[in-house]
Amino acid sequence: MKAPLRVALIALFFAGCAMAQQIQWPVKLDKLAAKASQVVDVQLDKKMLGMASQFMSQDSSEKDDKEGRELIQNLNGIYVKSFEFDKDNEYNSADVEEIRAQLRSPEWTRIVGVESRKDNEHVAVYVRNVNGKMMGMVVLVEEPRELTFVNLDGPINPSQLEKLGGNFGIPKMETRPKAKPAPKAVPK
Repeated sequence: MKAPLRVALIALFFAGCAMAQQIQWPVKLDKLAAKASQVVDVQLDKKMLGMASQFMSQDSSEKDDKEGRELIQNLNGIYVKSFEFDKDNEYNSADVEEIRAQLRSPEWTRIVGVESRKDNEHVAVYVRNVNGKMMGMVVLVEEPRELTFVNLDGPINPSQLEKLGGNFGIPKMETRPKAKPAPKAVPK
């Protein structure tokens, strides 16, 4: 994934999030799996997330683990589908249309959209707000040889999203810019 898309993913993950249980994976995705050279399929419902949170550190001094554990304990599910292909254009936008159609309802808002014509890459992040609360998120990433869907279902505290990165098939991201190194002293 190119740098602009990574930046967009970082922004979308931390802009505030919401997702609904009603998102259904299209049957077409099974046909895409047959064409793909690699398939990632993560399906963690509330029960499985509760079990996964037990493997995170219980030590209160581990702040990151504690925040990550709190986030996943509140979620209803994490669902990721990712397909890698050996050749460009093994899928088309019609393969993604069933999911996009679900995200056009009034309760959904697209908060991030990135279109890279140079690399033919597209990223979109959708959130759902229920009674003033962020209730989940959907991320769609389309690249010439890769197609990825991330669905976080349930209440989300945006400040905790970084803690999910690198787990459950969700890319690791940084929400804060790295500190610049201090300039080297010039000898006199």
